[in-house]
Amino acid sequence: MMSKQIRFETLTEKQLASPTLQNTRLDGRIRIEWGRDDSYTIICDDEDSRKSFNRHSDTVIGVLPLKWSKQVFLTIGLDHVIQLSAFSGRNLHSLNEHSDRIFGVIEIAKDRLLSASLDGTVRIWNLRSGSLVCTIDAKITSLSAIQMFANSDHLAISDGNGVSIWSFTGKKIAVMQGLKSRIIGVSTLQNGSWMVQSEKQHPSIWSATGKFLHRFKFDFDFADDMHEVDSERLLIRRPGKSLGLWHVEGELISEHLPNDDINAAFDNLKQGHLTRDRYIEQKPEVIDFPHVRNPLGNSDSVFTARAELEKQKLDLDASPERRMFWDFFNRPLFTPIRTALKQPIKQAREQLEVLAGVREASEQEQQLRQKKRKGAAIWSWLFLVLTMVAAGIGYLFFLDNALVMDLVRQQQPELLDRLGRNAHLTLAVAAAGIGGACLLLSLMMLIRNRGHRGHQLQQEANLQVVDCLAPQFDGLIGSIKEYRQGLLNNIPVVKDLAALSPKGVLETMDRHINDTIETMALEECGLEREDIVYTNNEAIVLSDWALIQDLDKRAQVKSKLNYGNERSFWSSGSDGILFAVQYIQYIFLTEDKVDVFTTYYDFISGKCIGKEANAFYYKDVTNIAKRNVERGGQSTVNEKEISVTEIALYVASGERIRLTILNEDSVSAIAASAKDNENITMVDRIEKLEQERQNILDDQTMSETERQEELDMNAAEMADLKTQNVAQNVQKTASKADETVKNIRAQLRDHKQSGKHDEANINAPIS
Repeated sequence: MMSKQIRFETLTEKQLASPTLQNTRLDGRIRIEWGRDDSYTIICDDEDSRKSFNRHSDTVIGVLPLKWSKQVFLTIGLDHVIQLSAFSGRNLHSLNEHSDRIFGVIEIAKDRLLSASLDGTVRIWNLRSGSLVCTIDAKITSLSAIQMFANSDHLAISDGNGVSIWSFTGKKIAVMQGLKSRIIGVSTLQNGSWMVQSEKQHPSIWSATGKFLHRFKFDFDFADDMHEVDSERLLIRRPGKSLGLWHVEGELISEHLPNDDINAAFDNLKQGHLTRDRYIEQKPEVIDFPHVRNPLGNSDSVFTARAELEKQKLDLDASPERRMFWDFFNRPLFTPIRTALKQPIKQAREQLEVLAGVREASEQEQQLRQKKRKGAAIWSWLFLVLTMVAAGIGYLFFLDNALVMDLVRQQQPELLDRLGRNAHLTLAVAAAGIGGACLLLSLMMLIRNRGHRGHQLQQEANLQVVDCLAPQFDGLIGSIKEYRQGLLNNIPVVKDLAALSPKGVLETMDRHINDTIETMALEECGLEREDIVYTNNEAIVLSDWALIQDLDKRAQVKSKLNYGNERSFWSSGSDGILFAVQYIQYIFLTEDKVDVFTTYYDFISGKCIGKEANAFYYKDVTNIAKRNVERGGQSTVNEKEISVTEIALYVASGERIRLTILNEDSVSAIAASAKDNENITMVDRIEKLEQERQNILDDQTMSETERQEELDMNAAEMADLKTQNVAQNVQKTASKADETVKNIRAQLRDHKQSGKHDEANINAPIS
């Protein structure tokens, strides 16, 4: 939460005493001038426009563009009111519960705002509804008295009564008993305890209820030098770069000596978690990843789904049909999800190898020290025994023991003669010297044994830290894989292979074309079904890709068409290509005239665009023709021009009613564009997926659950791939076009032969 917060302080008393014009930029185009009185002015320099607003009853003391919405800003006045407005100037909400000057606000979450006032309260607001969420009693005069938490929806407030912890709902969670210093850093631990950094004091641990538990004797940064292993243990790095394993109540468990590899691993662990958290925050759902709208794979084909949904204001949950069309025409790419956060995983695996090396070296050193310690212990005991033996013999010499002296006389008679009368005392002194030397050597071996033991224990502590640190990388890798798997499982085709089946899409499209839209077409033309003289009172219906229609005609509605949706199309197998936005033409043959209704229909947004109805008496229809034409400027296809077929109805006034359909040449151009953008051929891609499937089946290291998940993913990718093979049954459309031309010509011929003429001429466009 700390990384999200946006803090803003209003003008101070000193600044208000000498008013100056303030300038706040909302985005690249719009800025606001404010600060001199109760008004503010929204300025767009590009358009040379200025709009002034007086929404406050006293001087404006703050303007802040919000992050949760790119088109909303707030203004704060000395009237103790916060106004929320759109960039256009439209007022959205008034937040007016404060009774004294507001000295600052904090945007604490996606749709939450905290305001602090001299009225002794801190208030939290819902920015979407403009409603007050809660009021916290706190006599503070600066935003610095409010501290956000790194990983929870809580805040700490330092005031004259101490430090209290509050939830964003206004519930007091804990009071730090006896803590009077201002908090400058806090972090919530998994077990509910608090890690607190206060002014001029080392970090301390407090229980969930606010009871003091432990104060450290050194400083460390919560973000860079602390990592929670679990609910019971912490890894904390001292300023000297030694990494320690601590209990959450402040007891040191073990500590690794300063080591460059350990420090680098710890830094990588922290960075990996930070990268993962930020990435997941930015891309929490499948719609945050690249999607593709057709098989061409060019720059026009790939887009980010969330931005498109927000741009079109589409609520997919509001309509099953909308969801079905969206899922069919806009598909997430598997690879970016499969490889999400691949760099942290790569670095984690590298660090695991480094830690394995560190562990091996520590283990070898521990074993060496243990061996040396054992050897030193043996020697120490040996010299101690020799000391005792020498001491015993020396004592016997000192007593001039006859048995001992006779033994020496038998072995060294000359020695006793040289030593004279006090030979026994001399021998006693010599024995004492030997015993002293052995005792000294024993002590030296004992000290060496203790030294080796200290090194051994240190290596054991090192190993304990390494053995705690290494699994954290495994956990990081596991959490990333779990995140990926969760995303993959939410890809529509993974959840349901039928999501890419064109059958339901085609049936729904036909229902719209032959029912809903046709009913609208009859109403627009003022016709009843019985008025139609064509077979079974049916309309002749033609439809095709909106993007290939006559450019002059499209220009009239281009601003209303969504260009992205127009570029959305996928193969439906034997039924050809399905286009998300189609140009639909209804031809109604009646007794005396031909009525034509045309419209663009966006199946993704459910919008009918550019409706037009025309009616012509047969005598005024001069011709209906079909011809091949070139369409330029179609950036979706990697061709400057594509050849298409145009059907045109000509009338005496010179007007033409036209419809363009794909032909074999245009489909070939689309197929060629798709082929040009493939890294490998379709056959190779399918073979690769089939090989992956076999590898999954052969992998004995997987659990049955993991194997099934991988097989489901493989099947989903295969299903997706098999709908990317661009092929169009142009013969079906071409035959219908030929039939249309034939029937209209026949109707014209019948009227000319029968002599039926009506002097009236209807030519009434309906918008």
